[in-house]
Amino acid sequence: MKWYVRLLLSVGAALGAAVVAALALTVLDLYLTGHGHPSIHRATIELRWIGMRLSPSDIAFVASALVVGIAVWWLLRLAETGPRPSQVRATHNAEHYTWGSDCDGWHLLKTPGLSVIQERVPPGRREVRHYHARAQQFFYVLAGTATLEVAGEVLEIGPRHGCAVPAKVPHQLGNQGKDDLEFLVISAPASHGDRVEVASGDI
Repeated sequence: MKWYVRLLLSVGAALGAAVVAALALTVLDLYLTGHGHPSIHRATIELRWIGMRLSPSDIAFVASALVVGIAVWWLLRLAETGPRPSQVRATHNAEHYTWGSDCDGWHLLKTPGLSVIQERVPPGRREVRHYHARAQQFFYVLAGTATLEVAGEVLEIGPRHGCAVPAKVPHQLGNQGKDDLEFLVISAPASHGDRVEVASGDI
């Protein structure tokens, strides 16, 4: 998201919050004056260092606008950049998706420049052969054995071993073992929307 779009959304939310605050104070003031109480707008706070006197509605207007505007800016920024660097990620709190009929993936890190995904592939399953136009990837096996075909060469990759796949190189990962395959795939930049399918390999 462009910075000026984020700014416009934040300013719009801030103005909306300020209007709601002003309307709420107006309703409260009407209620109080209707029951014989003095108007809250008569009370003012003098800010000597800037030479101004502010009413409660002025303060509510400014405070609500600042709080909501900053909050919306921060939330949009967080949504764009992904989780904070200090946030511990695991499959139980990461964004989950499925592919094929019964394969799982979890986004441990999802940013435009870098993607880290943990995947689970049951025995006998494989992905569609493809390449990525921009992203280079590194596959690191956590459990099971991966069969990875890279540009015609078939590799068997066991736990605590990995393999790099450059951009524009066709590849296909599958699980020919008897146990679930669990692995990390690290992509830079993020590979989603970057995939080009090609003719199937022999794995």
